[in-house]
Amino acid sequence: MVSIIDLLKELLLYTVDQLLLGYNNKIGMQIIHRRKSMKKIQVKSLKFSSYVKSILLVSIASGGTFGIILLVLGIFGGDVEANFGTIHLTGVAGGFASLIIGPLVFSFFGLIVSLLTFIPFKLMMKVLKKINIYGEFVGEDSGTLEKDLRPKEE
Repeated sequence: MVSIIDLLKELLLYTVDQLLLGYNNKIGMQIIHRRKSMKKIQVKSLKFSSYVKSILLVSIASGGTFGIILLVLGIFGGDVEANFGTIHLTGVAGGFASLIIGPLVFSFFGLIVSLLTFIPFKLMMKVLKKINIYGEFVGEDSGTLEKDLRPKEE
């Protein structure tokens, strides 16, 4: 007998295969094309403010994900609680509160972590010399202006 979990796994694997391989699938082809169009930059050093921004961005995203998970658990009857001093929320209300409070709490702790880990990060960068980052970049250092700065042939 096949369980529901096995069926969901197969469906998920099939969907991922279709999206990534792009067999007659416009969405999959766009993902493949977008992956090929990403550029690589090498980071040798990072300013303190950029490091803090990146850690805060990850922290806010993590808090949002945590809040969504708690909201879903609250909707399906999980034991979700949120406390704000004297205010005590449970269930779906606690899930909604977690959706709002999660990113705030995670960003606060992310700020503290970024302050504590910047010096070790700088030391690691001295050892590694550089790190490669892939993505879509805009600006002078992204490599987009190199084409424009070449002398034009007349």
